[in-house]
Amino acid sequence: MFTFAYPALLVLLLAVPIVVLLYFLARYARKKKLARFGNSESLKDLMPEVSKYKPPLKLALEAGALAFLALALCRPWGGVHTSKSEKEGIEVVIAVDVSNSMLASSTSDNSGTSRMRAAKLVLEKLINRLDNDRVGLIVYAEDAYTLIPVTSDYVSAKLFLNSIDPSQYDNQGTNIGAAIDRAVKSFSADDNIGKSIVLITDAEELDDEAGAVEAARQAKKNHIQLNVVGVGSPTPVRIPTSSGPMINPETGMPVETALDENLAARIAGAGDGIYVNASNPDALNELEKQMDTVKKSALETNAYAVHDELFTIFGWIALVLLFIDVFILDRKIRWLDKITFFKKETAVILLIACSAACAFDASATTNRQERRLVTQGNELFRGGNYLEAAEKYQQALKVEPESKEALYNLGLTYIRRANAAQSDSLKQQLVKAGAEAMQAVAQVMKEKPALAADAIFNLATLLSILKTMLRQCRCISNLSEYVLKMRKLAEIFV
Repeated sequence: MFTFAYPALLVLLLAVPIVVLLYFLARYARKKKLARFGNSESLKDLMPEVSKYKPPLKLALEAGALAFLALALCRPWGGVHTSKSEKEGIEVVIAVDVSNSMLASSTSDNSGTSRMRAAKLVLEKLINRLDNDRVGLIVYAEDAYTLIPVTSDYVSAKLFLNSIDPSQYDNQGTNIGAAIDRAVKSFSADDNIGKSIVLITDAEELDDEAGAVEAARQAKKNHIQLNVVGVGSPTPVRIPTSSGPMINPETGMPVETALDENLAARIAGAGDGIYVNASNPDALNELEKQMDTVKKSALETNAYAVHDELFTIFGWIALVLLFIDVFILDRKIRWLDKITFFKKETAVILLIACSAACAFDASATTNRQERRLVTQGNELFRGGNYLEAAEKYQQALKVEPESKEALYNLGLTYIRRANAAQSDSLKQQLVKAGAEAMQAVAQVMKEKPALAADAIFNLATLLSILKTMLRQCRCISNLSEYVLKMRKLAEIFV
């Protein structure tokens, strides 16, 4: 299909008949001026070098060059091909300690910045340094909970990070082993993707220190690197509450807590990682260097429809015509004097044919609005504006309901939004809409095999998302809620 990116510029083709008209007006004026000196047939002998064939030939070349330049400025498009881009990185799961001890000061001064505040600052800087990596977020005290499954949506990760508050978790304690086990289960099942756990804690393990070290060893066996970021001071400080320092009910004395760097270092060593203290200015640099040792792999492949650009072809044709025109002079070629190539009537016919060809090119703008909307959607998609891109693709489908390129790209926006969605109901709706779009595109295997193959690949991606949602349902203890969730997930691919 042949279309233009800027069809409004086709008005420039009006310059071609204008130039032809000016040429004939100039020839007419010249003929009238020559008539003052005598009969035109008699004057031919006085101008033996003037050719009557070359001026029309030069006009045809110049008019053709002008027409092709105008078409090149309109940015002509040919067919559509699929362009792919890959992102390489690793999966990182960040486990944040939300026990009451994280409310204590991160320094030796009881009135200093809380450990929780210091942990959030470190986390925010760490997420900002993650480029193409996927990130997941879990919190733990006596039990571990998944806040965000592994995703590339850093904005949502930061929003959830700011909402972490130890006072929201009633089942207090510090079970580092459970946190590591939960983090290991949060990764994708692909063994080819590098994985790393970042454990942020004051390392005050109240339940089972040996269990925490053993969990780190198990993570290492699963080829998962475990790094520990310690927050707090080795000097004991009190845990504040709204009514004053926390009191031990058995002794009646204020509860004190301190960073256990020895345990933190042992856990990191068992997990093939490093231990850093959050108060160290180089902590993030050392952590980043250690995470760079994890092998990166292709995490995501994006495929979108792109038009074939043809403006260079039109530009080169115009340049060649102008180049030929430069070497054609108005004087006769002696050895061609006796050869009659064409008459005046033939030159007129050629000019009319050239104008007709330009008019035919101008009429080949079918579905140009749909192509323009798809291109605008692609630009928004590359910029991460998936919602606005989806609107452009939907507008393109209204213009051309049979456009499989627009439908395929719309399905991609559903997949990207489903990866970032936090609401289960929204995620289910997006997965279902994406599946319907990709299934429709997959039906055109004979007409567009490459596009259909990409659609089938993305259906597999949607199944992976569904698998993650099913894995999250296993954590639901309430039977009725579990059945309801599973029923909704089963409806997606019905």
